[in-house]
Amino acid sequence: MTPVKYLEDLCKDIKPVTRPLTHGKMMSLWLSLSFFVLVLGISFLGLRNDLWKQLSNLSFIGELLLLLVLSISASFVAFKSCIPSKRHWGYYSFIIPLLVWISVYAYKAYQLATISDLPSTMVTSGMTCSTYSFLLSLLPLSIGLSLIQTSRCVSPKLTGVTVSFASATIGGLGLILICSAAQPFHMLLWHILPVIGIGCAGVIIGHTLFKW
Repeated sequence: MTPVKYLEDLCKDIKPVTRPLTHGKMMSLWLSLSFFVLVLGISFLGLRNDLWKQLSNLSFIGELLLLLVLSISASFVAFKSCIPSKRHWGYYSFIIPLLVWISVYAYKAYQLATISDLPSTMVTSGMTCSTYSFLLSLLPLSIGLSLIQTSRCVSPKLTGVTVSFASATIGGLGLILICSAAQPFHMLLWHILPVIGIGCAGVIIGHTLFKW
């Protein structure tokens, strides 16, 4: 066999490889699809009765913006970590809005507990809220995982955690547009805790799906 014939046989099954999306395009696509899914979910579940009144409440608007920042920053890290040699300290910046969100309601709950003999009576049942939060997070998480699997992760666990937190925050964002309960204990147990749980589960998700 001549060298030319050998090379022809070697290359006959070669197919062009589709160039993967950049992290910016993946992030933009994920955000667009996730918010589209969120709008559909909220349309199906229904908005809270006092939403228009709450839109004039600065603390409510602040919480919406905080969750939006958390979702965008976590998704930025998730898709940025798909590119080798791009890791830097900013990868952990998404923790800041998460800690602010937790701290605000933890402080409110502490204040409430100090003036009440039975703070547990102020915890409204919220299993439905947790279920809604999970359901609203499910499709964004699936979309994010599908996009990330088309590339190569530098840090599978970090990618899993951040895409999970970003998706869970989408669910949390939708939940405060659906649920009118504002008690600090309710928010901590049934709104914030599910977001943390889904985010932490990302360690297992990332290790399982994105390992080299």
